[in-house]
Amino acid sequence: MNDPDHPTTLRLQQLAAIGELSAGVTHETRNLLTAILGFAQLARQRPDPEAQRRYVEMIEREALRAVELLEGFLTFARIDTGETELLDVGAMIAQIVGVSSHQVAMRRIELGALIPGDLPRIRGSRGGLTQVLLNVLINAMHATPDGGRIDLTARSTPTTLEIVISDSGEGVPSELRERIFEPFFTTKPAGIGTGLGLALSRRILTSIGGSIVYAASASGGASFIIRLQANTE
Repeated sequence: MNDPDHPTTLRLQQLAAIGELSAGVTHETRNLLTAILGFAQLARQRPDPEAQRRYVEMIEREALRAVELLEGFLTFARIDTGETELLDVGAMIAQIVGVSSHQVAMRRIELGALIPGDLPRIRGSRGGLTQVLLNVLINAMHATPDGGRIDLTARSTPTTLEIVISDSGEGVPSELRERIFEPFFTTKPAGIGTGLGLALSRRILTSIGGSIVYAASASGGASFIIRLQANTE
């Protein structure tokens, strides 16, 4: 299927992005459930009320973490670029970082986020913007060697919000930079990625008056700069 706008093609790209995180989410959920089971067994073995209360609090804490993790993952599975709403981009970035943390940790990649608490809200599709952020972060994971670093930063003016995702990989050769937003074009090895992530991201951003551009990062890797219009209503 060679039409990048075909719904099936777009959905395949969305599923590919979800698949990138599924193993890590499964592993982390299993760890949380194992902890919950362990605390429940300990609570049953300890007759004193104070010890049982502590274990119940631990069970509740781990269960809430599991719910938060799964809700974040299901957000990605419900991607929809239709209805728009006012979005708290800082909270969305924090959620994506949380869901991705296990995957980057497995590769010993350091993931840093510097997100001010006073970012303006933007009007857009929650699913669409989630897809954009996830696509660019997954690209950064693919490009970053084990032991490397990925940074997410955000800044704003009264009218714009800018998100920068930078990696410590090798960057994109200058002769290929004009093509990286073309559908089905990829610099990744065969079998990794679909070549649609950046093309789809640019299309989603354009639909809400935003943009995405490439720049070399300070470390020599890639930086993708996402610009969005701040809500001024």
